[in-house]
Amino acid sequence: ARERFDRPVDMEPVLLALDGFQDRILGYARVRELEKKLPKGTGELLRTICLRGEVRRSDVKAIMGVSERTARSVFGRLLESGVIGSDSDRGPLYLGFPMYCVGYYFPDLFPTGVN
Repeated sequence: ARERFDRPVDMEPVLLALDGFQDRILGYARVRELEKKLPKGTGELLRTICLRGEVRRSDVKAIMGVSERTARSVFGRLLESGVIGSDSDRGPLYLGFPMYCVGYYFPDLFPTGVN
């Protein structure tokens, strides 16, 4: 039998711990950069997207301090992996939440280090 909930689930702010969210995004990127799974500078890009909500593709080069070609390669890989998203081929980039990242982003909700 299914359980029925008559009231919305109360999501405790402590579980999300949004005050440390930027640090956890940077930590995730740092780990992946050291593993050579993400290019150096990815953390700064993700942090900037987190702060702004979205960034234009043309801004990635300046944010990461890389060439246009490298910037396109980086955000292409991040889009493929779901770490960032976009609503169109030319649209702004926003933060993605693939399952393998959520353990880093929200360690009190998911097991830490989920790959």
